[in-house]
Amino acid sequence: MKKSVLLIFMLVVILFAGACKSEENEQQNASKNAYQSLKPVSVNADHILTGMSVSEFENLISSDQCISLCGYSFFVDSEERGTVVRFDPVYVTDVKTVSIKKASIENQNKIQKGMDVFSVVETVGIPFQSVTSGICSLDFLTEADTAFRITWDENMRVTDVFNLDG
Repeated sequence: MKKSVLLIFMLVVILFAGACKSEENEQQNASKNAYQSLKPVSVNADHILTGMSVSEFENLISSDQCISLCGYSFFVDSEERGTVVRFDPVYVTDVKTVSIKKASIENQNKIQKGMDVFSVVETVGIPFQSVTSGICSLDFLTEADTAFRITWDENMRVTDVFNLDG
């Protein structure tokens, strides 16, 4: 009887150890694959014009094809250019395209408090995600396939920059 209980106990421990290792591997693989750039949309940024209504813009690009944050939208156009669109409550007020790139450490270090969105994007490229709730932040990729986060104030000026990978 004692041998049976001991054998069952050992089997349960082995099963849990295997499950924990499997979950750990899944988490590691997920974090390696989590950092993916935005996919290009079928719209050329040249078709997005200053003065266009927000609803016209939304008819061109669905919300799942871009990152929208605090009056700005970020996406990769059909020419594979990073694109930033700024809105007032009703109209497009600015459109800027930049070359798509992942930030070098040197360029990441150029980001300073107080910089505006357009200056940041010209320096480090288009963000790949915005996942915080209640905080204006954008996450950017580096050439080393790591990521860093920039937080913004209510005027969309940089307040902080920090690495997401250790």
